[in-house]
Amino acid sequence: MKYKDFYKHLLHESMTATVSGKDYDQQDLQDLLGISQLYMRKVIDPIFFNLSKEDQLYFRENRKAMDFFTPDGGDEFKATGVINFYTTGFKPETVEKMLKGVKYYASEMNIVLGNISKPEQSRIYPTSQVIRISVIKNNNLDNFEKIPEVQLSYDNAILIFGRLLALPDFEEGYTIAAIDLLKLIEKVEVKDKQDGEFLYRYSRPTSVDGNMTTGGITPEYLRRKLSELKQLCDYAIDNDIKDIVIV
Repeated sequence: MKYKDFYKHLLHESMTATVSGKDYDQQDLQDLLGISQLYMRKVIDPIFFNLSKEDQLYFRENRKAMDFFTPDGGDEFKATGVINFYTTGFKPETVEKMLKGVKYYASEMNIVLGNISKPEQSRIYPTSQVIRISVIKNNNLDNFEKIPEVQLSYDNAILIFGRLLALPDFEEGYTIAAIDLLKLIEKVEVKDKQDGEFLYRYSRPTSVDGNMTTGGITPEYLRRKLSELKQLCDYAIDNDIKDIVIV
């Protein structure tokens, strides 16, 4: 497995469906989830992918947490709060370089940082250290329009787009006209109404209790994601945006 692929595997790579032309550097920064994601693209990823072979090996041997840079539990959709930076697997000099980038981009992202803690033991990942970064002011509350998007894990995206909706040659970076995607979704919805077992053929529940399937990929989960994708298509069509992109 190539190192970049190894990194994606560790993060349980996801895909996002959104409208074409969305500026990810001007995405919704009204909450800590958006702020964390932009920090990943501007600071963490560029440093990560340019690690020396020695530091790559060190990372492989010492990484203990699945998360890198993520809002504290319950803070995801808050304008301010705490972002957790899980550092185990990175050498101290790499952590310091990343923190310098975090501080540097704060003003560009129109946020104000407060306390940045010393490394401490994570409660979520007992074998990992975490640095807690406080965002004490967010000046983005009225700056950006909320553009809808649908997030899926990599495997679920392959299942829904590649198998259920049968997009030809589907892969990350796929582009499809919003009206065409909407027609495919409606076609699946018709099949679901006509055949009560249809979506079960694409399901991967984690448990079965009597006649009930719970957890994992259930028909209910697939219907919910199809509904979210329909809303995305409707937004694109209503705003004269031709394409949906899956990245």
